[in-house]
Amino acid sequence: MSHAAVVLNASRIVMEGTTEKTITFDNTSDNPFIVQVEPDNSDKPDFVAMPPVFKIKEKGGQVVKIKLLSDTLPQDKESLFYLNFTQIPGIKKNEGDDNRLNIIIKSHLKIIYRPKSVSGFSEKSEAKVSYEILNGKLVIKNDTPNVLSISDVSYEKRILLKNVTIKPGEVISKSIDSNQVAGPLKAVLINDYGMPVSFIIASKIIRK
Repeated sequence: MSHAAVVLNASRIVMEGTTEKTITFDNTSDNPFIVQVEPDNSDKPDFVAMPPVFKIKEKGGQVVKIKLLSDTLPQDKESLFYLNFTQIPGIKKNEGDDNRLNIIIKSHLKIIYRPKSVSGFSEKSEAKVSYEILNGKLVIKNDTPNVLSISDVSYEKRILLKNVTIKPGEVISKSIDSNQVAGPLKAVLINDYGMPVSFIIASKIIRK
Protein backbone atom coordinates (compact mmCIF):
# COMPACT_ATOMS: atom_id res chain seq x y z
CA MET A 1 0.00 0.00 0.00
CA SER A 2 1.40 3.45 -0.94
CA HIS A 3 0.86 6.54 1.17
CA ALA A 4 1.17 10.06 -0.22
CA ALA A 5 4.32 11.75 0.94
CA VAL A 6 4.86 14.73 -1.34
CA VAL A 7 4.71 17.96 0.65
CA LEU A 8 4.97 21.64 -0.19
CA ASN A 9 7.49 23.68 1.80
CA ALA A 10 4.72 26.01 3.04
CA SER A 11 1.12 25.74 4.24
CA ARG A 12 0.08 28.57 1.91
CA ILE A 13 1.71 30.64 -0.82
CA VAL A 14 2.02 34.35 -0.08
CA MET A 15 3.14 36.48 -3.03
CA GLU A 16 4.32 39.80 -1.63
CA GLY A 17 4.46 42.52 -4.26
CA THR A 18 5.09 40.07 -7.07
CA THR A 19 2.99 37.93 -9.40
CA GLU A 20 5.64 35.20 -9.62
CA LYS A 21 6.97 32.88 -6.95
CA THR A 22 9.04 29.72 -6.81
CA ILE A 23 7.90 26.92 -4.51
CA THR A 24 9.48 23.57 -3.66
CA PHE A 25 7.87 20.15 -3.39
CA ASP A 26 9.66 17.44 -1.38
CA ASN A 27 9.15 13.69 -1.56
CA THR A 28 9.72 12.29 1.92
CA SER A 29 9.09 8.67 0.93
CA ASP A 30 11.16 5.88 -0.61
CA ASN A 31 8.95 5.75 -3.70
CA PRO A 32 8.71 8.03 -6.76
CA PHE A 33 5.59 10.12 -7.41
CA ILE A 34 3.92 11.85 -10.34
CA VAL A 35 2.64 15.29 -9.32
CA GLN A 36 0.20 17.59 -11.14
CA VAL A 37 -0.16 21.26 -10.13
CA GLU A 38 -3.18 23.22 -11.37
CA PRO A 39 -5.50 26.12 -10.47
CA ASP A 40 -8.78 25.39 -8.71
CA ASN A 41 -10.78 26.95 -11.56
CA SER A 42 -9.24 25.26 -14.59
CA ASP A 43 -11.89 26.70 -16.96
CA LYS A 44 -10.62 30.23 -16.30
CA PRO A 45 -7.23 29.75 -14.63
CA ASP A 46 -5.83 32.39 -12.27
CA PHE A 47 -2.23 31.22 -12.67
CA VAL A 48 0.08 28.86 -14.49
CA ALA A 49 2.48 26.40 -12.90
CA MET A 50 5.77 25.58 -14.60
CA PRO A 51 6.13 22.63 -14.90
CA PRO A 52 2.47 21.63 -14.40
CA VAL A 53 3.26 17.89 -14.27
CA PHE A 54 6.48 16.27 -13.10
CA LYS A 55 7.99 13.12 -11.66
CA ILE A 56 9.68 13.45 -8.30
CA LYS A 57 12.06 10.66 -7.33
CA GLU A 58 12.27 9.06 -3.90
CA LYS A 59 13.69 11.48 -1.27
CA GLY A 60 13.88 14.07 -4.05
CA GLY A 61 12.64 17.59 -4.61
CA GLN A 62 11.13 19.66 -7.41
CA VAL A 63 11.05 23.43 -7.92
CA VAL A 64 7.88 24.88 -9.50
CA LYS A 65 7.26 28.47 -10.60
CA ILE A 66 3.80 29.95 -10.01
CA LYS A 67 2.81 32.93 -12.18
CA LEU A 68 -0.44 34.83 -11.71
CA LEU A 69 -2.10 35.64 -15.04
CA SER A 70 -3.99 38.83 -14.17
CA ASP A 71 -2.22 42.19 -14.51
CA THR A 72 -5.13 44.13 -12.97
CA LEU A 73 -5.13 42.81 -9.40
CA PRO A 74 -6.26 45.28 -6.68
CA GLN A 75 -3.36 47.16 -5.14
CA ASP A 76 -5.14 48.14 -1.91
CA LYS A 77 -6.04 44.67 -0.64
CA GLU A 78 -5.03 41.04 -0.87
CA SER A 79 -6.43 38.69 -3.52
CA LEU A 80 -7.14 35.01 -2.94
CA PHE A 81 -6.66 32.06 -5.29
CA TYR A 82 -6.47 28.30 -4.83
CA LEU A 83 -3.94 25.73 -5.99
CA ASN A 84 -4.59 22.01 -6.31
CA PHE A 85 -1.82 19.47 -6.47
CA THR A 86 -2.40 15.81 -7.10
CA GLN A 87 0.15 13.14 -6.19
CA ILE A 88 0.14 9.68 -7.75
CA PRO A 89 2.50 7.02 -6.34
CA GLY A 90 4.91 5.55 -8.86
CA ILE A 91 6.44 2.07 -8.90
CA LYS A 92 10.12 1.26 -8.61
CA LYS A 93 11.61 -0.90 -11.34
CA ASN A 94 12.32 -3.72 -8.90
CA GLU A 95 8.81 -3.73 -7.43
CA GLY A 96 5.85 -5.77 -8.59
CA ASP A 97 2.35 -4.31 -8.66
CA ASP A 98 0.14 -7.39 -8.21
CA ASN A 99 -0.79 -6.58 -4.61
CA ARG A 100 -0.13 -2.85 -4.67
CA LEU A 101 -2.81 -0.28 -3.83
CA ASN A 102 -2.03 3.17 -5.18
CA ILE A 103 -3.82 6.04 -3.47
CA ILE A 104 -4.20 9.29 -5.39
CA ILE A 105 -4.35 12.29 -3.05
CA LYS A 106 -5.41 15.81 -3.99
CA SER A 107 -4.35 18.75 -1.83
CA HIS A 108 -5.89 22.24 -1.77
CA LEU A 109 -3.81 25.30 -0.85
CA LYS A 110 -4.30 29.05 -0.74
CA ILE A 111 -2.39 31.51 -2.91
CA ILE A 112 -2.52 35.04 -1.49
CA TYR A 113 -1.35 38.00 -3.56
CA ARG A 114 -0.29 40.83 -1.25
CA PRO A 115 0.43 44.19 -2.95
CA LYS A 116 3.47 46.19 -1.85
CA SER A 117 1.17 48.78 -0.26
CA VAL A 118 -0.42 46.18 2.07
CA SER A 119 1.13 44.79 5.25
CA GLY A 120 0.32 41.42 6.76
CA PHE A 121 -2.28 41.09 9.52
CA SER A 122 -0.95 42.32 12.89
CA GLU A 123 -2.15 43.53 16.30
CA LYS A 124 -2.82 46.92 14.72
CA SER A 125 -5.35 45.24 12.41
CA GLU A 126 -7.49 43.73 15.17
CA ALA A 127 -9.70 46.81 15.56
CA LYS A 128 -10.79 46.46 11.93
CA VAL A 129 -12.37 43.05 12.55
CA SER A 130 -15.69 43.35 14.37
CA TYR A 131 -18.89 41.50 15.11
CA GLU A 132 -22.50 42.08 16.05
CA ILE A 133 -25.48 39.89 16.83
CA LEU A 134 -28.19 40.54 14.27
CA ASN A 135 -31.51 38.65 14.13
CA GLY A 136 -30.08 35.68 15.99
CA LYS A 137 -26.96 35.53 13.81
CA LEU A 138 -23.32 36.14 14.55
CA VAL A 139 -22.17 38.62 11.90
CA ILE A 140 -18.43 39.20 11.45
CA LYS A 141 -16.97 41.80 9.13
CA ASN A 142 -13.39 42.02 7.91
CA ASP A 143 -12.47 45.66 7.28
CA THR A 144 -8.78 44.85 6.93
CA PRO A 145 -7.06 44.58 3.53
CA ASN A 146 -6.05 41.02 4.44
CA VAL A 147 -7.43 37.56 3.69
CA LEU A 148 -8.18 36.08 7.13
CA SER A 149 -7.82 32.31 7.53
CA ILE A 150 -9.52 31.61 10.86
CA SER A 151 -9.48 28.16 12.43
CA ASP A 152 -12.06 29.01 15.09
CA VAL A 153 -13.99 31.79 16.82
CA SER A 154 -15.07 31.26 20.42
CA TYR A 155 -16.86 32.95 23.30
CA GLU A 156 -15.53 31.85 26.68
CA LYS A 157 -15.09 28.10 26.08
CA ARG A 158 -17.76 27.69 23.41
CA ILE A 159 -16.74 27.40 19.76
CA LEU A 160 -19.05 29.51 17.59
CA LEU A 161 -17.39 29.15 14.21
CA LYS A 162 -14.74 26.90 12.67
CA ASN A 163 -12.50 26.96 9.59
CA VAL A 164 -13.60 30.10 7.77
CA THR A 165 -11.82 32.33 5.28
CA ILE A 166 -12.91 35.96 5.24
CA LYS A 167 -11.75 38.09 2.33
CA PRO A 168 -11.15 41.85 2.60
CA GLY A 169 -14.43 43.73 3.06
CA GLU A 170 -16.39 40.50 3.37
CA VAL A 171 -19.16 39.80 5.89
CA ILE A 172 -19.96 36.29 7.10
CA SER A 173 -22.80 35.17 9.34
CA LYS A 174 -23.94 32.11 11.25
CA SER A 175 -27.03 31.40 13.34
CA ILE A 176 -26.20 31.04 17.04
CA ASP A 177 -27.85 31.22 20.45
CA SER A 178 -27.38 34.98 20.77
CA ASN A 179 -28.36 35.03 24.46
CA GLN A 180 -25.07 33.32 25.31
CA VAL A 181 -22.79 35.89 23.66
CA ALA A 182 -22.12 39.25 25.30
CA GLY A 183 -18.54 40.41 24.99
CA PRO A 184 -15.31 40.11 23.03
CA LEU A 185 -14.74 36.94 21.01
CA LYS A 186 -11.46 35.07 20.73
CA ALA A 187 -10.34 34.14 17.22
CA VAL A 188 -7.44 31.97 16.11
CA LEU A 189 -5.83 33.13 12.88
CA ILE A 190 -3.51 30.97 10.77
CA ASN A 191 -0.66 33.27 9.75
CA ASP A 192 1.65 33.32 6.71
CA TYR A 193 3.75 30.53 8.22
CA GLY A 194 0.84 28.25 9.02
CA MET A 195 1.03 29.03 12.74
CA PRO A 196 -2.00 29.79 14.96
CA VAL A 197 -2.17 33.33 16.35
CA SER A 198 -4.91 34.47 18.73
CA PHE A 199 -6.64 37.84 18.49
CA ILE A 200 -9.76 39.52 19.85
CA ILE A 201 -12.87 40.41 17.85
CA ALA A 202 -14.61 43.27 19.63
CA SER A 203 -18.36 43.60 20.01
CA LYS A 204 -19.04 46.81 18.11
CA ILE A 205 -21.36 48.22 15.52
CA ILE A 206 -19.84 47.15 12.23
CA ARG A 207 -18.06 50.16 10.90
CA LYS A 208 -15.41 51.36 8.47
